[in-house]
Amino acid sequence: MYLRDSSILHTLLNIRTMDELMGHPVLGASWEGFCIETILANTHRDVDAYFYRTAAGTEIDLLLVRGTERIAIEFKTSSAAKKFPMIGKISEKVSNDWKNRKKSFQ
Repeated sequence: MYLRDSSILHTLLNIRTMDELMGHPVLGASWEGFCIETILANTHRDVDAYFYRTAAGTEIDLLLVRGTERIAIEFKTSSAAKKFPMIGKISEKVSNDWKNRKKSFQ
């Protein structure tokens, strides 16, 4: 089950403080949900939003589509900022999968 509202999620799991949240296994999903909701609340209505997963299991947390424009967003939680070199490879895999799907619908 996926809850879009992180406050409801925290209440149901009895998470009352930031320290409790930081040590809880739901931290990543909570952060992802919060980020998605914040972005969607501030996105124009003509933008479509998707979760995207290839048949091989590569996924993008949020794919924003408007016409031919696409923005792929992956959310990560960490106590220190990091660069994720594999994001480029994920983006390439998803892009290739997207092109192949588009061809199959034509």
